[in-house]
Amino acid sequence: MAGNTMGRAIRRLPATYAYVAVLLATAAWMSSRPGREQARFIRHNSSNIHHLEVGKWWTLFTSGLVVDGVPVLLGIAAVAAVLGLAEWRWGTLRGFGVFLAGHLVATLLTEGAMWLMHLAHLPGVLARARDVGISYGLVATASCLLALGGRRARRYGLPALTALLTVAWVINHELADAGHLVALGLGVLGARTRWLRDRARSATSAYAAPAAPQAAASAAQGVMSPKPVSGLVASSTEDGIWIHWELDCANPWDRDPVVDTNVKSFELYRADDNGEPFKHIATLPGESAENGFIDAEIKRNRYAVYYVTTVDLTGNESAASATAAGTPLVRIKQETPGTPKSLTAQSGSGKVELSWQPNPYDTPSPSKYLVYRYDTGRLNPSLVFETDATTYSDSRDLEPGASHTYRVVGVSAKGEEGTLSDATQVTLP
Repeated sequence: MAGNTMGRAIRRLPATYAYVAVLLATAAWMSSRPGREQARFIRHNSSNIHHLEVGKWWTLFTSGLVVDGVPVLLGIAAVAAVLGLAEWRWGTLRGFGVFLAGHLVATLLTEGAMWLMHLAHLPGVLARARDVGISYGLVATASCLLALGGRRARRYGLPALTALLTVAWVINHELADAGHLVALGLGVLGARTRWLRDRARSATSAYAAPAAPQAAASAAQGVMSPKPVSGLVASSTEDGIWIHWELDCANPWDRDPVVDTNVKSFELYRADDNGEPFKHIATLPGESAENGFIDAEIKRNRYAVYYVTTVDLTGNESAASATAAGTPLVRIKQETPGTPKSLTAQSGSGKVELSWQPNPYDTPSPSKYLVYRYDTGRLNPSLVFETDATTYSDSRDLEPGASHTYRVVGVSAKGEEGTLSDATQVTLP
């Protein structure tokens, strides 16, 4: 299963995987060389004025093989995230094309400005300046993604990125900082081209919520349809994707939602990235909408899109809400049992009744449990009991008025113990 997922990701993101592999290989090679060789490699691959004047145009490309100015793994992770998202949304040609164009054009424009300053014999211009890194392509792609993203990305994300890069240039006055602003502008301009806008529109329209058939019928008959929900969110969790939305409140200061007694139910629809249309997945009663719905059936690493409709007491269905998308978090497979939960102890006449809950992430479940009893004043357990249930009744050597502490641990089929539960203490009557 993991191999199929990895192969599918590689087929969809070939440029990202190839570029990240080259960056990792270059970083590994450089880390194995002495500092003098590292400096020489960077110097020979810098796309500066001198190299462009003598015809070493290949440095425009090789300068993008080195992560510079930030921790290497952090820079490579940023490339994987930003370039991977662009390639996933727009395809390999457009995604990697934006990255490469941002790197090349921003480099040529900044070095061209430096060349003109060099011809004018302005002070402070270095013909052999150090100019390597992946940041121009990264900034151009990120700004293009923000410009083609949702309203919040355009309204908040793009200005925030612009402000951050502007502050860096004002403080440092470095060539790279000016190049970042140039790359940002290139990304925004690229987002306005039909070549990218049509692709972005087609990618999102594939997951556009269709009109609910009941809503269309109601509109045709002149019947007032219920209002669709607003603020739909699909949050990633380890249990699946949590779909929830904004609820009406009596006033802006009241956090308790008002239950609309005219709403019978909310209908949830889902489409995932296998290309199939939206399908109905759940009906949520109107009075329980505050808790939302957790889609536990969606497969791991599967990108899913949702919308919700509202159904009133007469059966009229609203138009579809705005869509929301998410991907479940990857749960790490445990080799040993997890920590048992909610251990409780109830004392009775000459016995203690113990109960606990298995860890919900145990796959497979523990083959048995060990119950440790700690007597007062002893650090090590006095007795150890074994059971294959999630309850145990302890009646051995118990004296009235004595206090005992209990902890439970799961044991796998291979005999490996997991993590001890929290302790619970009980005093016999």
